[in-house]
Amino acid sequence: MFVIIAMGFIIVKAGILKTKESRQFSLLALYVITPCMILSSFQIDLTDEVRHGFLLAMLGGVIIHTVTILMTQILGKVIGLDSVEKVSVVYTNSGNLLIPIILTLFGKEWVVYTSGYNMILNLLLWTHG
Repeated sequence: MFVIIAMGFIIVKAGILKTKESRQFSLLALYVITPCMILSSFQIDLTDEVRHGFLLAMLGGVIIHTVTILMTQILGKVIGLDSVEKVSVVYTNSGNLLIPIILTLFGKEWVVYTSGYNMILNLLLWTHG
């Protein structure tokens, strides 16, 4: 991640790209590259191990988000969090951050489990958030 940040900094400082042009790269990553990585990760044999791992990742997503929602409701009153701050605590940017890290560290076959977690995150984000 630091290498990507450094490359972006160097490209802007060298005048190759302008800061305003980064929006197009973000949109490309969001709407093209990330969905392609997710679809590619599902191109594996559906074994019991993969199915159980995917369901476990979904269960982990439910548990993590339930705990963070409850904690932000309780702690939000104590420390005075507004609704934007609460949503920022509960709903992370795991799609853009987690998928490349998992892909690099564990390989393409592990991205399918990340997708299970992200499915719960997105379901809750668009219904609860």
